[in-house]
Amino acid sequence: MRSHVFKRLLAYPHAAVFDKAPDDSLAFRLRHPDGARWKIDDGWMDAWAGDARHTYDLSAGSVAMLVAALGADGFEVLQTNARFNGLSAMVLVDGAGDQGQSNGDHVTAFTSLLWVLFSGYAAELDVIHYQIRQALLQMVLTTADGEWLDLWGELYGVARLQYETDVAYRLRIPAEAFRLRVNALAIEKAILDITGKVVRILEPWTTVFVLDDSELDGDEKTQDSTHVGYFFIQPESGVSIDWSDVLPVIERNRPAGVLMLPPQVRNSAWIVVDPVYGASGFSIQRRHVGNATTEDLALLDYMNIEDVSTLNCPFMLKRSIRHLGLNVTPPSAPWAATPWVSDDWSFIKYTYSLRHESRQS
Repeated sequence: MRSHVFKRLLAYPHAAVFDKAPDDSLAFRLRHPDGARWKIDDGWMDAWAGDARHTYDLSAGSVAMLVAALGADGFEVLQTNARFNGLSAMVLVDGAGDQGQSNGDHVTAFTSLLWVLFSGYAAELDVIHYQIRQALLQMVLTTADGEWLDLWGELYGVARLQYETDVAYRLRIPAEAFRLRVNALAIEKAILDITGKVVRILEPWTTVFVLDDSELDGDEKTQDSTHVGYFFIQPESGVSIDWSDVLPVIERNRPAGVLMLPPQVRNSAWIVVDPVYGASGFSIQRRHVGNATTEDLALLDYMNIEDVSTLNCPFMLKRSIRHLGLNVTPPSAPWAATPWVSDDWSFIKYTYSLRHESRQS
């Protein structure tokens, strides 16, 4: 590109006024026992020792450094001109030669002031052309990179993850920016895509008691503004996980006005004791009650209508979490030192119950 730009610049000055000749002088002679050939073009020099090819970047150093590199590769560099030793190797004139031809081993350097001026302009224009091409690439998300790709992420509100490569980040920005949101399935998929964790989004509104639709002895619950309502969602995991990266994903994708309840863990596993008579399971159930008197609270969708219970008690707070494990712990043995979310078993009172279910087909 630089050689092309330089030649275009050199075509503009009027030939009657300016001498466009390079006014070149011998810089050095290049030879090799196996026969030396060379070519200089667009800031690069190729030199052949027989069939072996060597390539040098002329912009990387001075003429003296190029001569040293040629000598290290086995070339004979003769009649070096000390005038050019400290100058950039870019002063070498484009051309080609062969030591088997007359003066074919002569490598020259220009001394024309016009060439000196235009070679500087050509180098800057070459950089400008490169920057224009890069600017066009950075204007498109699929070809942007580095800090420009970070700017795209900032525009869409998708920050680069630690140690995330441009390739991965370039794919994640549109996937996150145009992701389906709001509904439970979309939130679950977002959690899986971003964290790799399987989390279920529970929607308590599906269990709200509706007087003209629900059965009085069904599983529906009346709204309590703390746990059951149309404006709640609750994340649930089948295993104990770190929620620190999951909760921000839910917060980002939840519908406006919908509140997120504290996450819960529900572990499930069964042991088949007999393929004929069925299976047995072991569970731990935790229950929180806000006030002891609430044990007599009558729930329209839970209690029998004939029961004598207290109505309209606002202090009821009930929350159950089941934990099903593989091993049955005898009543005399202590619980294993396994925390339940943020709780310690030493502060939890527990009771045992046994259920056996037989199935016949």
